[in-house]
Amino acid sequence: MRGKALEHYEAKDGDLFDFVTRWTAVMVRSDDGKWRLRAIHFGTNHLDNPVLTKVQRTLIRDGIIAAIIALLIGSAVGWWLGRKRSRVAAAQP
Repeated sequence: MRGKALEHYEAKDGDLFDFVTRWTAVMVRSDDGKWRLRAIHFGTNHLDNPVLTKVQRTLIRDGIIAAIIALLIGSAVGWWLGRKRSRVAAAQP
């Protein structure tokens, strides 16, 4: 037997994730004629799932924010050093 399932998870921070999973099961008929579940396996796509998508978006967002902050700090330090050098140059004869 095989099939697909939709699993719903809620993270501690309240984020909701829906995973499409695939499953396989092995059924055998026992001596008493009843079907028994012998093995079952659930699997999800580890390369394309909602958690990885969220992590990727968060890293991109945080990287852009860090780049903007670094640019602002670098500009401020460059401006401050430029003013300091111009004062030193003006003070020397």
